Amino acid sequence: MRFSPSSAGLVSSIYLLVGFLGGILGGYHFSRTRHKIAMFVIINLMLSFLLISLGFVHNYIIIVFITIALGMLTIYGFSVMYTFIRYISRRDLVSLSLSFNNSIQLAIAAIAPIIFTGIAYSYSYRVSWIVTGIIPLVTLPLILLIKNDLKNSISAFN
Repeated sequence: MRFSPSSAGLVSSIYLLVGFLGGILGGYHFSRTRHKIAMFVIINLMLSFLLISLGFVHNYIIIVFITIALGMLTIYGFSVMYTFIRYISRRDLVSLSLSFNNSIQLAIAAIAPIIFTGIAYSYSYRVSWIVTGIIPLVTLPLILLIKNDLKNSISAFN
């Protein structure tokens, strides 16, 4: 499926604009839920499913709805991740920890479009979306590795 440049720009704008709402909802919900780690895992699973589904959807309306959900969930997930970092970092190293996290995110954000485009050019957009959707699944075990430390930090923080 091909988007005109103006349609692609509109969909990208929707993604960014609804992300703002997702960040607000993420922070609000995260501070009130007792199942913080489970929520983070569910968000990542939903992101993976939606990203992979983009490779198989050919209806503009459905793509727009998926984009809205992705925008909200992505920033929602970032809010949760930043809060996790605040919980697990030493008080005097919170700024450094958040900066390090931002550096990693920026590096991935700079490389991801190049990899996506290379895969799309060599194989197909469908394969690119599948690979993009697998990335949250591959990185999910990292949060599970620190699950006990995270649980202890969250309960000590509250």
